[in-house]
Amino acid sequence: LFSFLYPGMDMFLTLKLMIGFTFRVNLFLHCVNAIVFFMTKYRHAQIESEQLKKMHAEAKFEALRNQINPHFLFNSFNVLSSLVYKDAETSARFIEQLSDVYRYLLYNQENRVVSIAEELKFLESYIYLLKIRFRDTLTVEVDINEKIHEQLIAPATLQMLIENAIKHNVASSKSPLKIKLYNNDAFLIVENSINLKKVKVDSSQLGLKNIKMRYDFLSREHAIQVHKNDKFTVKIPVLETNESTNNRR
Repeated sequence: LFSFLYPGMDMFLTLKLMIGFTFRVNLFLHCVNAIVFFMTKYRHAQIESEQLKKMHAEAKFEALRNQINPHFLFNSFNVLSSLVYKDAETSARFIEQLSDVYRYLLYNQENRVVSIAEELKFLESYIYLLKIRFRDTLTVEVDINEKIHEQLIAPATLQMLIENAIKHNVASSKSPLKIKLYNNDAFLIVENSINLKKVKVDSSQLGLKNIKMRYDFLSREHAIQVHKNDKFTVKIPVLETNESTNNRR
């Protein structure tokens, strides 16, 4: 090639240039191969890192699902034991609603999300149990637009927020506890009156932390707490069905 381009060039110089040219070509190809190799290794490392993160998140989420407050069950049995000898009909209804509550919790313990309609149906049974327990000292108003019933929520989120309000506030005939559930365009909102118990309840705020962590896993939006004047409010993002379908399991 070099001899053809430069006829006066001697063979030794031609060979030297060819070797130099070949070396540079080989060096270039080796560099390309090295870049491709390290890029491939880097991509594999990224994929493995993402898989490990997902496995870690799954493990954390599994732990979070198992943090439903057990006191509710004990309180329910206490109420039932006082009812069973006084009012057989109410006792039977109470047992039926209690079984519905725990059927829901057991059935959905493997689910990351459920429809808001399912959560509200479960909540009806849960609120019935609370009303038997607290009578007129507790009111729970539910006003959630049917348009969002097919959207999604983490199971038992609303129940945990109601339980949290009851745990920290007085519910008495003189000072009834009022809880309201409603929605705006993007959020489910749980709002309760504030009348904190004089004996401060030991709390790590596990329930609220649980909800925040679950929604960090499920959504780009975060659960938002707002504490204003005489009301405590927690806003929960509504999960869209098209972005959360893969989170059902």
